[in-house]
Amino acid sequence: MDNAGHGFAPEVRHALAALMARIGQQASDDPRSVVRAAELFEGTRRGDELHRLLLDLVPADIDPGQWHDWLDGGAAVHVPPRLVDPDQGRKPGARGAHASAARRREEAARALALLEDKVAHARALLADAEVAEQAAASHLRQVVAHRVLTDISRQLAGAFSMGPAWTVMRAVSGYIRDDHALGEGMDEQARAHVQSLLDTASKDSTEMLDLLDLHAGDTLLELRLRAAVLSVLRKHHEPVKQELSERNYDHRKLSPAARRVHRKTAERKAAIRPSPGIVSDRHDVLGGFPLRHQDDKEEQTLDVFQAAAAAEEEPF
Repeated sequence: MDNAGHGFAPEVRHALAALMARIGQQASDDPRSVVRAAELFEGTRRGDELHRLLLDLVPADIDPGQWHDWLDGGAAVHVPPRLVDPDQGRKPGARGAHASAARRREEAARALALLEDKVAHARALLADAEVAEQAAASHLRQVVAHRVLTDISRQLAGAFSMGPAWTVMRAVSGYIRDDHALGEGMDEQARAHVQSLLDTASKDSTEMLDLLDLHAGDTLLELRLRAAVLSVLRKHHEPVKQELSERNYDHRKLSPAARRVHRKTAERKAAIRPSPGIVSDRHDVLGGFPLRHQDDKEEQTLDVFQAAAAAEEEPF
């Protein structure tokens, strides 16, 4: 600072020192700050600042030496450059344009904040809706599965009841239990026919299984089988029905078939009758189903109505 003011009058050095001090005091401020620039926009305040600055620069006493140099043909006083007003021809002015731009920016910022709040709220609603949709879809699947399984169980409950199904399984199996009392009350012709059925049990089982598999899902076959099975069952149950109707008049002991008790539907679905000879030979019954081979013989056509009619004509 001492070197910068060397050769100047004490007043000038004092003014320069004050100016440098002020510049140093404001060095931490951003000189490009629009707030700082806006403070100098008003003419009165700007003039006051410049007036104080000039007073600090202009010495209090006249320097005769500078006047002599100028009058004797020395260096002329420096002419300040011509400055062009940037605000000339612009509407609105710089101050108004800045205020308007700042106001529009604040309005845009508020609008953006409102939209961001709405977007955040909408995203939260969407997340809740997606969770609710997933829960509803899961519930729908559970309900559909429950109803489908319920319908299937209702439709198939009768067909797959353990007790009745086991009776059909025993009839289709190639294994026939050895019943010593089977031929009692039959004549020779009936016993011979029963023996022929026993001899061909394995072969007949193979043919039945093959034809049942071949015509699976055939509605006409199912109706014919239902009619044939029901006809045989009714014919087989007729003597028992007759015996039960005459038990109040006939004091003879009821036969084992007539002493059978009708079980409830739930018992028929859950288990096989706990009678001797029905479950004890289950391994033989299940083992009586022949294994299918790749070299099966060609299928043969069988009319079930004819078979049922032929069975009804037999003496047993």
